Amino acid sequence: MLLLAVLVLAGCDGDDGGGSGPSGGPDAPGREERLAAQGAGYLAKADGKAAAAESMPEMREAVELYERAILALAEAAGEEEARANLEKAHLGRVEMLYQLRDFRPAEAAIRDALDVVTDPDVRGRLSLDRDRCLAQVAGEVGDFPAEIRLLEKIVAAAPDHRDSASQLASVRRLWYLLLKRRLATAENLEEAFRARHGAGAPTTDVHRIAFSVYDLARLALADNRPEETFEHCRRQILVLRDLQAEIGLAFVEKGYHTVLSHFLNLSGVALVEKAEYDKAGEAFKVAADADPENEIAMANAKLLGLK
Repeated sequence: MLLLAVLVLAGCDGDDGGGSGPSGGPDAPGREERLAAQGAGYLAKADGKAAAAESMPEMREAVELYERAILALAEAAGEEEARANLEKAHLGRVEMLYQLRDFRPAEAAIRDALDVVTDPDVRGRLSLDRDRCLAQVAGEVGDFPAEIRLLEKIVAAAPDHRDSASQLASVRRLWYLLLKRRLATAENLEEAFRARHGAGAPTTDVHRIAFSVYDLARLALADNRPEETFEHCRRQILVLRDLQAEIGLAFVEKGYHTVLSHFLNLSGVALVEKAEYDKAGEAFKVAADADPENEIAMANAKLLGLK
């Protein structure tokens, strides 16, 4: 009995499979091989769970199994089969997170997948999926300009990506309506001028003409004629800029900068309707610079990350 115990102990040389005898001979699996086998087992279970998943708990269990597979397989990534399984595990985790609409974790999972996936077609699809996730995250926090830019990038790269094209049209409209609503809160230019410069502030012919043109420009926008709105604004902005160059500091003393700022802001809204977003952003920025008290222009500039 004692001899048997000694023989058993002699054959157990630790977890690395490096001992002698039946349990630790040269042909025994090493640590990387065991991890690869363990990871492949987790992967098989994850694939099965993912295929049968009909509820969020089942999907989350599949994600956990994919994550376990990734951890095990990453330790054995030097083997060709283990590396192929590692890619498969990463892609499975991305797919399940996307189905769960966990867009932030999905975007992080895509970045991890891009570190190991080598097939150029798969990498291209992953890059599109990452932009899609980032667009969804931007939408969740109300960053419409970022969402629009990302969706435009997706549609440009994949014109047949109907979901993104449809979402892009919806987001553009939502952003335009938001800006238009903010514009409407300014009531009208004359009231804004009175609020800035006092109830008894005198108006000039410049003011009266501007108020009239501003009403025409807003009416055109309400009738979905943004080109006409922009043209009204453009002409009035040129007149005001010439006047600014002519009278210098008196331009602010007379409150003309308030008028200019509102025309610049309105031109930005018209440009949004025309889907010229870069130009719209510049218009909002210049409007906010012209009159820092123009809360509408300032809000629009901040929305674009320009302030």
